[in-house]
Amino acid sequence: MKLKFLERLMATKVEMWVLILLGFLGLFGLMGFAWLVRVSLADPSASFWTRLAYNMSDLPRQAIELSQTGLEINAHGQLVQRDPRRIDFDGPVGFQLRDPNFQDDGYLLLSSYDDQVKNSILSLYDLKEQKVIWRWVPDIDALLADTPTLQERLGDHPHPGMDPQHPYLMENGDVIFLVPKTGMLARINSNGAPVWTLDRTFHHSIERQSDGNFVVHSSERFGQGPVENCAYAIVTPDGKILEVHSVRDILVRHGYSGLLYGVGPWEEDITHLNDAEPMLATDEFVQEGDIAFSPRNISTVFLYRPSEDRIIWLQTGPWRNQHDVDYLGNGKFSIFNNNLYRGKEPKPEDHSHVLIYDAATGQTEAAHPKGFADLNLLTPTQGLHRHLRNGDIFVEMTDNAQLARVGPEGVRWTYTNPLSANGQVGSLHWCRYFHRDELDLSWLDKASANSHKE
Repeated sequence: MKLKFLERLMATKVEMWVLILLGFLGLFGLMGFAWLVRVSLADPSASFWTRLAYNMSDLPRQAIELSQTGLEINAHGQLVQRDPRRIDFDGPVGFQLRDPNFQDDGYLLLSSYDDQVKNSILSLYDLKEQKVIWRWVPDIDALLADTPTLQERLGDHPHPGMDPQHPYLMENGDVIFLVPKTGMLARINSNGAPVWTLDRTFHHSIERQSDGNFVVHSSERFGQGPVENCAYAIVTPDGKILEVHSVRDILVRHGYSGLLYGVGPWEEDITHLNDAEPMLATDEFVQEGDIAFSPRNISTVFLYRPSEDRIIWLQTGPWRNQHDVDYLGNGKFSIFNNNLYRGKEPKPEDHSHVLIYDAATGQTEAAHPKGFADLNLLTPTQGLHRHLRNGDIFVEMTDNAQLARVGPEGVRWTYTNPLSANGQVGSLHWCRYFHRDELDLSWLDKASANSHKE
């Protein structure tokens, strides 16, 4: 019956004027749709219809992403998109020593996807023994139970990808971390149980000040419209927010509104702050309590003195869409340069690397150019680094799910988190490197005993 109806429908004669009219209506509809998408990109107070048009225009990208990640059967027998945190990796996985004359006795604090837990977990990896010596598996249900605002925002997705980003290991084995997909900031004990959670939107880095409090990036909504206003918050170890300050307001207050609103088209995520690095001691170039900020979307790094409400220096480029900024002393700041031409695919020869900026001279030079060329580091949208005592640099290639230690003459080692499936590794979420004497692991015996009791 349905087949006959379709046959009659296909055989129906249509007047030429009807086809022409439908063609014009389609053309005007396409033009109207394009206009709505344009308005949604340019106007921060976009209406429901412009938002709808923008979301529809994003469907092809989502289809391409689906084709790249593939499909799989989940635990309930449903056909779903493969978890993007399981990444195809072409090459040897796990710890790979590339300099046979080198031995590393440090530790890695890892945040990576685990295919047994089906979520990201934290682990402490001993580079000397080349094995995991402790694991933290966050209790997702307990964490979400303490964050009703986040639960409301998650709606029908009560168990999103809980990826603990930039974990900070406390002296007693507790870990503080944030979860970008929910915005949660949390502290868990050595066995994964919540100590406290903050029902607020946090994002990216966690760094500790000399007074013991933490500087954490907070995504806020100040004023009208959907414009994201990056801020930094001062948070105590017991989970109390002492201060929140808008980074956008700091820049505008000190005469840099042109950098935000006068270059290129309107962008909702104007600054996209991804690191706030506190200065831990006073020297000729910085004061204890100063904060170095890295707003990615304006390719800018600046040093701010909260005690005087003053920007000490500000530099745009030569880095592009940079991430992590660290202070090396003597006025030298190290910047993880993603080297991304945002909006276009990065060219293969434009590998990511580390730049050293000298605030005294305004000069910039590349760190370990040979080592980074050998690594061929290309992580367009994320990444971090740390300068180590012997002059090597620890880097996380977040987009490639790989860690590495780079020396002036080449790569010392690389690390990926292997999964059970051959050729797959777990995604990484801003891990940390520790020298061996930086960690007191006396809490491990007690934590292990408590774990066996449970």
